[in-house]
Amino acid sequence: MDGLNEPIPTITTDYEAFEFVARKLLEQNEKSMNGAEDCVYRGFRGSEIDEALSYAKVVVDDNLGEIEYLDSDDDEYSQRFDEYLYNLGFSLKCAAGWLIDDNKYASDLEARMADDSSVAETIINSNPAWLNGFDDGSAFELLRVLQFIHDRRDTSDWAKKFEMLKPYFDENRTSPSTMSCISVIPWRTIKVRSNPIPKAKPV
Repeated sequence: MDGLNEPIPTITTDYEAFEFVARKLLEQNEKSMNGAEDCVYRGFRGSEIDEALSYAKVVVDDNLGEIEYLDSDDDEYSQRFDEYLYNLGFSLKCAAGWLIDDNKYASDLEARMADDSSVAETIINSNPAWLNGFDDGSAFELLRVLQFIHDRRDTSDWAKKFEMLKPYFDENRTSPSTMSCISVIPWRTIKVRSNPIPKAKPV
């Protein structure tokens, strides 16, 4: 996808982080998913997952020219599926994923929430001008909300949800002054992130 490798701009405020993430999610207009169709920091388009499924099912006997269809429980099916996505490479990022530098991303960050210590440390190190080695709570509360929008809301609702968040920033737009009171997104119901495709290669 065009722009996937766009470096993170120098972010200094929560609002700048919000604007960057919202812009990138609206541009990609699709959830970042793994092969199990669970949301991940680095993932694939639904069409790419469908292509991988189709590729994995078909085995052609080079000697006989016959086509065999593998069952989804077959080990070769899984290997071929992973192989296709591995060779394809990541094409999408989730909300917090856009704030993780490509050089600092690791697959073991998957299945963890954005405020998990290892993910939080990676986001902080990726945005030193913004978080300066620590977070007072507002930044990761904002990220939980953005993650919920990406993971649990239809893409057709994203623009509206982002607009609903803007009034929660203070007059200088430096922090979400009443973010903890947001009723638009029940972020506490966010489920734990799932595991990534084991062999998927980073950008």
